[in-house]
This record gives sequence, structure tokens and C-alpha cells, in this order.
Amino acid sequence: MNLGIGLVVLGFKVLSVAEVPDVGGRLWRLNYEKTGTELIWLEREDDVKTFVIAFKTLPEDDTGVAHILEHSVLSGSEKYPVKSPFGEMRKSSVRVFMNAMTSRDATSFPFSTRNDRDFLNLAEVYLDAVFHPRSLQEPMAFEQEGWHYELKDEGRELTINGVVFNEMKGVFAQPERRAYREVTSALYPDIVYGHDSGGRPECIPELTYERYREFHRRFYHPSNARIFLDGRVDLAAILGKLDCVLGEYDRRDVNARIGLQSPVSRTMRIPYASRDCENRTILAQGWSMGTATNDVAFAPALEVLGEYLCGSNEAPLKRELLARHLGRDVEMSYSVYHQLPLFLLVKGTSEDRLEECRRTVKTTLERLVAEGFDRARLDAIINRLEFEEREVNTGRPRGLAYFSRVMGQWFYGGDPVAALDLTASFRRLRESVRGGGLERIVRERMLANAHHVEVVLAPDADLARKNAEREAAALARIRAEMSPEQLADTRARLERLRAYQQRVDSPEDIARIPRLRSDELARRGLAVDGEITTDGGVTFIRTKPTADGVVYVTFHFPLADFGEEELLAMPLFAKLLGKLKTAKRSALELQTRVASELGRLSFSTTSTARGRYFKVSLAILPDRAEAALDLVREILFETGFDDIREVE
Repeated sequence: MNLGIGLVVLGFKVLSVAEVPDVGGRLWRLNYEKTGTELIWLEREDDVKTFVIAFKTLPEDDTGVAHILEHSVLSGSEKYPVKSPFGEMRKSSVRVFMNAMTSRDATSFPFSTRNDRDFLNLAEVYLDAVFHPRSLQEPMAFEQEGWHYELKDEGRELTINGVVFNEMKGVFAQPERRAYREVTSALYPDIVYGHDSGGRPECIPELTYERYREFHRRFYHPSNARIFLDGRVDLAAILGKLDCVLGEYDRRDVNARIGLQSPVSRTMRIPYASRDCENRTILAQGWSMGTATNDVAFAPALEVLGEYLCGSNEAPLKRELLARHLGRDVEMSYSVYHQLPLFLLVKGTSEDRLEECRRTVKTTLERLVAEGFDRARLDAIINRLEFEEREVNTGRPRGLAYFSRVMGQWFYGGDPVAALDLTASFRRLRESVRGGGLERIVRERMLANAHHVEVVLAPDADLARKNAEREAAALARIRAEMSPEQLADTRARLERLRAYQQRVDSPEDIARIPRLRSDELARRGLAVDGEITTDGGVTFIRTKPTADGVVYVTFHFPLADFGEEELLAMPLFAKLLGKLKTAKRSALELQTRVASELGRLSFSTTSTARGRYFKVSLAILPDRAEAALDLVREILFETGFDDIREVE
């Protein structure tokens, strides 16, 4: 397809194109002129094609409406009126990934597949699901996925059930997950992040079907949609399909602006149910770090900061808290929102140690800022982070990782191209760190930050019983106040829901689901582009470099001459390598150097049809290849095995 800036192709105007060498492709930005729908295509030589349609979804309460919509729009649509179109698609699709996700301010519907026809089929089903869900015409999916009343004991007892309702009860029963949610809500009480988009269990039953439908009408509109494409897609085919769907709508002014929260400072104490209350208190602190749309290196800086301060038992803030026996674990993390929150959790503490925890956090941070951070350790953390960002070894399709990076800028008015320019962002990160940037973050955005909250989650052995009694009493009151007509309506709704759940889709409706034909499936596996050579009796297998620039090296040392006793010792040998001192470095110095020079290093034994081998696997960035190989050579041939007491 001929694309050029300013051209209009199937209703989409091409706004810009930019090379993004760090991901091996080009980023195209298009806009569907009739509705204003924004589209990004990350054109790359990747057979795994990714499609995402996402909406800003801004809840105004804690009823979980965004989460319930995410679930229920996938329960059949006007064009595909079966109970689970995606369950039917799984029977014939060769998808690599298919899901849906709700965050605090957005809902995303992604899938990935290698097959061109499958890509169009899945897009067809996804688009009809989000724009024309059957749940807007019949409430059963809303009641099944959200909440509904059930009657027990011949109608004398009223209970609540629902997929999201039960899921969120499970989430809020986990104190650590709840801590993050409570801190986020406390930090941003006046904007969208003050509401839990997943839904608080006690609030979910307040959601009415009418408000559910209204939320869809407000936010699930093409004018509020963002579409992301990645890989070697048939652009003409997918734009044509999108044109057919989006062309049914006119542009609408969707109020999906996310405001900024004025600084707040507060302390909260929240009980949680726990059978064991000894040393189960959680001290959770949160700071609003500001926005990051003008600096794509800021979020990585927070990641480096969290790793440096709390990433291991030897990290200085975590080490200090553990050494004073103020908790059993400490972690620091952040979330990518329009206003970024930074979290610190001290887990496994107690009420009588809270004040010392607070004081230790403050004095340790002040001391570290005054002394300055360890530059060698920071370099090692940044190198590892850069490697991970380039490798994208998440277990999911690469396009989904790129969507997440782009979304963190694109949805908040930033530059999506900059989000993929790892070379520039890590260069700025290193420059900032060398100039004391992390110390400034701690000094200005933590120690001197007025936008700070603290949440203490306190265990309560009686809380589960008290909550159950309170919920039962509230439902008993509702049941007692039901008129005969309301009771009959509750029974009728429950019967309709049961019939819906037990309904078998008709063959005619199932036949509507687009399926791959046998002649549309690939007849062979994926080809490996590489060559095999021999030099000095050593066989080399070289494959085509990956677009991310990561170099993967694997050595196989044959163990054919090893006796049984030596073979039995090899797993221990593999475990010790890299953890002991060498002739040149102490164990700690070696581990710091490994983190600095290598992205990943492992030693193991393996068996193949050709025999048994000792295997050394490493992944490195090209500019560190020589230093990395020297380090591997040092570990293999210069490790000292005279003292192994410190190795677990």
C-alpha cells in the first residue's frame, strides 16, 4: 500500500511516520477523519501480528463498571450472538494471544496471531464485541459478570454472586494487593485514580444496569478509541475492515480528560482479616511523582531507584529495615499513570515498630542522599534494565510490550515515538544518574514532597467474622424489605440468568463465527535463518540477529568422557559458578560485574540425542560482547572452590 504523509487511505489520514531503529521498524500515525479515531501502526518484520483497540474508561465511583464491561462485552455481540464468541474462536483460531485488560483509566482488548486471515477474523469479532455487545440489549451478561442476587433456603436467604464481584473479593482479601489500591486511592482522591476501576466488593452491588449501559455509551465510541497495530500486517485489509465499522459513527466530543490532583497528605489505618496477627502489619507509603509525558527517562529512573533501594536484601534501604528487624520484607515500585505514584511497602511489621519504621526510612534516605549513591551499582542496574527492555522477554508477543510502552505516552499526550527510542531514553537516564538525578528524586520528590500518604494495614483476627455478619445482616434487611412483587422479580431474574447460563448456542449462530479453513493454515513450521560452520574442530551455529540487537550465545561442552561420579557433581558445579570468588574478584564484585556486563547468564547440564553436555547460556548487548566473554572465561576457569559456605 502506498502511504505518504497527508494521504487519506480508506478514511484514514496519514499524519506522520518515524523510524524507530531500536525496535527495527517505523511508526505510522493515522487518524480516521470521520470520528477522530487515532491509529498507530508499528511496521516491523514480525510474523506475529498484534491488534489492540483501547478506550479511556474513567470511572466516577467504585462499582467496577469498567471492569464489568470489559468482561461482559466479550459475552456475545449483535453480529455474533453466541455466549462466548472467543471460546468459539479458540476452536479454530491459531492466535498467539487473546485477552482483555482494565487499568485505572483505560480498557484494552488485544490479540496476536501469525495468520493474516486469522488476524482479520479476530479483528472482526473484537470490533463487533466492543461496539455492539449483546449485553446492552439483555442484562444477563451484566448480571453474570457483575453481580446478581441469589435466593437460598427456599427464598428466605439472600446472597450476592457474580464473576467480578467474587474476583474482587479475592483481590481485597490479599493485603499486599489491597495496600497498593488503597495508597493509590488516597493519593488521588479528587481524580479518576481515586476510584477503583476493578470495583470494591461492597460497592459493586450499587451498580445498576442503566448506569452500566450509560458508561458504555460514554466511553465505547470510536472518537474515544485508540487502535494499535504491530508487525507485518495487511494494512489495506485491516484499514478496510476498520473503515466499514467506524464509518457507521459520527465524531463525538468524549470527555475523557484526566485532571491533575492537588497535593494531599494523609494517614489512614485500615484493618484486614487475618487468622495470624503477629507481625502481619503492613506499612504502605506513597508519593505522587508528577507526570512523565515530557521525559520518557523518568519512569525508568523510578525503576532504577526502586531496585537500588529495595531490590535485594543487600539494597541499602531494605537492608537497614531488615537489620533492625522492622519487617520481614520491603519493596518499592511505581505505576504508569498520568500522575505516577511511587510505593514503599514494609511487610511483616507490627504496631509498636511503626514509628521506628518511619524514622528509619527517613533517616536512611537522608543519609544516602548526603553520601551519594554507589555509581557502580547504579550502572549495573541500568545495564540490566536496558537489556530487559531491549530483549522484551515477557512470554507474551513483542507487540504487546511495545503497546504498553507506547500507551504510557500516547494516552497522556506524550510522544509515542520517544517511548520506543531506548537509545535516547537510556542515554538521558545515564546522564541524569551521573548528575545526581536519583538523589534529587529522593530529596525533592520523596523527603520534601507534600503529596504523600501513608496507609497502615492492620491485621484483625475477628474481622472476617464481623464482615460476614455485617454482610449477612445487610442482605437480611434487604430481603425483609422486599415486597412480594420485588421478590417475584428477583426469582424471575434469577431463572432467566440460569436459563441463559444453560442455553446451548444454536448451530446457525455458531456458524456465523469466522473460522480458518484448512487451506488458510501454514503448511510448514517457521524457518530458522542461519548457517553452520566448523573452525578448529568446534561447530558454530549462527542465526540471524534479532531486531532488538540482543546477542544470544550458547556453549555446549561435551561430557562424553565424564564418569558417573563426575556427572553427579555437575549440577552442583553449575550452581556454584558465578556465586563464588574468582582469582580476580570477590563474589560480590563478580556479581556486580556480571549484572553490569551481561543481560543473562546461566550454567546447566543437558542431554540431547547426541549425548550429555555442560551448557553455558548468555544474552548480551553487542557493545559488551568482548567484556562479557572475558567474564565468562574468568568464571569458568578462575573460580575458587575453596569456600562454598555462603552459597545457598
